[in-house]
Amino acid sequence: MRSVRPGTTKIVDIVLVTARPTSPEEINDLFREETTTDRYRGILGVSDEPIVSSDIIGDSRASIVDAAMTRVVDGTLVKIMSWYDNEWGFMHQMVRECSPSWESNRGETPHCSRADRPLHLTRKGTR
Repeated sequence: MRSVRPGTTKIVDIVLVTARPTSPEEINDLFREETTTDRYRGILGVSDEPIVSSDIIGDSRASIVDAAMTRVVDGTLVKIMSWYDNEWGFMHQMVRECSPSWESNRGETPHCSRADRPLHLTRKGTR
């Protein structure tokens, strides 16, 4: 018997209603613009090429919008599909969040708190 590890990539199906009529192009352009801002550079991506789950494995971004799958129904009902790597992408986001703490501790093991649970990061090769 052989065990098979399930894939780590996931897709999120986001459905929302906008305050005014829009189009898939406008929605995707908004995401493309955000990928260039300091806030979302390296965190958010947009793919204009057809993608499948295996294309996302090892991607460090938190989410990659699949532009070809963006839909708008009746002008205001919007559906967005966005992919992410549940292990690699999540780990990178946690490290990104804790980096300021790492710098402020001058290389000592930082404590990056999320709610009431600290996350302990150590440098490679240390415990």
